[in-house]
Amino acid sequence: MDKKSLKYNDRILLLDFETVKKKCRLNNFSQKTLLERSILPLYATPLLANFCGHLIGDGGLKLLNNDQGAAVRFYGTKKKLLKLVKDYDTLFHRKIRLTKRSRPNENGYRIDATDTHVVRILKLMGIPTGDKVLSKFRVPLWITNSDLSIKKAFLQALSDDELEGIYKENGKPDTWHGLRFKMSKKKELIKHHIKFLEQIRLLFKSFNIETSDIKISYNEEFKRKDGNITYPAYFRIVNKKQNRETFLKEVGFQMDTNKNEQLIKSLV
Repeated sequence: MDKKSLKYNDRILLLDFETVKKKCRLNNFSQKTLLERSILPLYATPLLANFCGHLIGDGGLKLLNNDQGAAVRFYGTKKKLLKLVKDYDTLFHRKIRLTKRSRPNENGYRIDATDTHVVRILKLMGIPTGDKVLSKFRVPLWITNSDLSIKKAFLQALSDDELEGIYKENGKPDTWHGLRFKMSKKKELIKHHIKFLEQIRLLFKSFNIETSDIKISYNEEFKRKDGNITYPAYFRIVNKKQNRETFLKEVGFQMDTNKNEQLIKSLV
């Protein structure tokens, strides 16, 4: 997506049909299909920001054969995925479904929707494709340059997916821990990953939510089957009661009921 966004009636236009047609070199069949679905023009909205936040969190975009056979994927609880199924239909005018994960050592549900047109559009909007641990990316400009309602929706999705819940330390009933935002990245991309995490910290700062410095857990080195070495990097929502109250009021956990209930409990 271009750095400059066009504004119509105070809404940020992200993509129109002519832009997608040109950038994706759509053939006649693809043009016809895209027009019939009435996805474009696509504007920045809290719903779209929340959807994209889940893609960067527990979701992802899969590309095959030069963008052919591309799929949108999500993992998570049945409650969250049912919401994403509904959001997908609202945003992209197509009904998809979730399935129960059936592989050994896997629990829960997933969405795996083959939809090349939507994947192309999301890619143009700045959503990363492929294995996010092995790729560098930033928060899309249309998120960082938007108003607080869009930033909030994006942060809510990431918090549900990536922010650790709050918990009590064993033997210390009055001591709370947690609220750690943690994501892993391959060794060669750690510096780029820190820049991404700094962007997330700035988004939280927009709501006067204080965060800690970013740390890299070199002692948690992990060697993948593909040979890549990864490290987790993280920051925390500062664990002061007033700061936790601000986080709950301004962002909180939208879909993770357990995390939200524990957060509320920590403020009593």
